[in-house]
Amino acid sequence: EYYYVMPYKKESGAQGRKRRKIETEQQAKLAGSLHRFLVSTAEITAGPSSAAPQETRNPDPVSVDIPVPALEAETVSSKDVYTQPNLPENIDQKVYTDIGYWPETMDETLKTELVRQGTEELQNKDAWFPRDSNGRSFSKDWFYIHLDNGETMLRTWLVFSPVNNAAYCFPCMLFQKAKGKSSFGKSSGFNAWRKLSPRLLEHERSSYHLSAFTIWKELEMRLHKQETIDAAAQLAQQRSFEKWKAILVRILDCILYLARQTLPLRGHSEDLNTDGNCGNFLETFKLLAKYDPVAEQHLHRVQRTDGYIVSYLSPQSQNEFISLLACSVITFEQSSFKIS
Repeated sequence: EYYYVMPYKKESGAQGRKRRKIETEQQAKLAGSLHRFLVSTAEITAGPSSAAPQETRNPDPVSVDIPVPALEAETVSSKDVYTQPNLPENIDQKVYTDIGYWPETMDETLKTELVRQGTEELQNKDAWFPRDSNGRSFSKDWFYIHLDNGETMLRTWLVFSPVNNAAYCFPCMLFQKAKGKSSFGKSSGFNAWRKLSPRLLEHERSSYHLSAFTIWKELEMRLHKQETIDAAAQLAQQRSFEKWKAILVRILDCILYLARQTLPLRGHSEDLNTDGNCGNFLETFKLLAKYDPVAEQHLHRVQRTDGYIVSYLSPQSQNEFISLLACSVITFEQSSFKIS
């Protein structure tokens, strides 16, 4: 059998200049990005704790074992990554206990948190209900509907505002597009108590209320199962952070090993796709990739895309690591810097 071998074609001068220009631009974009993963603990230990006795530090790096051999396929519960969102500082905490304090316009973050909390506190079933000029007032009995079979069911959508002395519909206030159709969905609320009986039944049977009620319950169900878009995005971001954290730990271990052995990092070539000597650093990382799935996956990704991606394997990234670590001997967990 005969095989035709394509002849090697050397890149032209213009192609070489274009490739080097692209590499330079990408390295400029990456400058300083390692600071996201390296956190100085000097600020954390400053203050009252600085008077504590100094621990004896081990000059040798402590091995960091991060069990992430299957980061791409590992199943992580989104409940483990949910954190309380940062609500705007100007939001009054009373919005969670009295609907009368709700702002005219709300962002999706606040709406989500209100749905997550539910209506139990907003209903104010045990509040004092003042009488109007006709001697009428709201009553706790209106929170319940009596079914024909004798059962009693709580109207979870109905809430009372003590500050406004008015009744509101929770889902209509959040999701009703045409709020003017019912006073229960207006900012002033419903307080014509003598008309409450017919208006209450009329509202909860209306199509716009049923539509808003359905949106509310569907969102509530997704939140309880942590299946919202925000939760999925947060999970993806957390997984990405853990992946890069694991990669940087391995890169830093290689640099520290070569530094302890007083070996130069760079060689004559920085091309990972060549069989020649790429220098001590890249050759050490390539050796690690034979036995470590995280390093192997990252190296395969870099080689497959011909180096035009974020890799943290370039000479510029090596120099940035060295400059960050130059002030002290680095050990994980016991050093002035640590992987955050």
